[in-house]
Amino acid sequence: EYRLIRRNLNAYAEALHSRETEFREHQTRWRRSEIRAALALEAGEMGCWEWEPVANRAIWSPHMEHLFGLETGSYDGSYEVWLKLVHPDDRGTAHEKVQWARSNESSFFLKYRILRPQGDVRWLVERGSYQRDSEGRLLGASGVCWDATDRENWYSELRAREELFRGLS
Repeated sequence: EYRLIRRNLNAYAEALHSRETEFREHQTRWRRSEIRAALALEAGEMGCWEWEPVANRAIWSPHMEHLFGLETGSYDGSYEVWLKLVHPDDRGTAHEKVQWARSNESSFFLKYRILRPQGDVRWLVERGSYQRDSEGRLLGASGVCWDATDRENWYSELRAREELFRGLS
């Protein structure tokens, strides 16, 4: 009986050791994945966000706050603050697209201007999606955002030059 108990304890200890090793390997892979994702976001000068429906709050990465001209850690996570930062001329459209995507369980693509606290206007592009469980309950949303100001300014300048060229011919 003693040998049987000892054999069972040894088998249990081996299984536990195996699970611990597997868990550590998963942790290492997860950390490496997080590092790669952070590097990709940094290289693309992108911010990321996640929205939690129970708390009705968004969590922004530090670069997301930077894009909006906010101090790191100053965003309170509210939809209302985000919407106030959106340029008044784009606010209605941005709100409608976000609400449509939420009610239609869809991903969304937004291009809008923001009015930063420093007074400058920037163009942002945002891509996100809502997640639901197998029973259709809203789990949350997540997305990425990047500054498209240089691109929008370039397009605007190109259009102005085309108009000027057409006027000359």
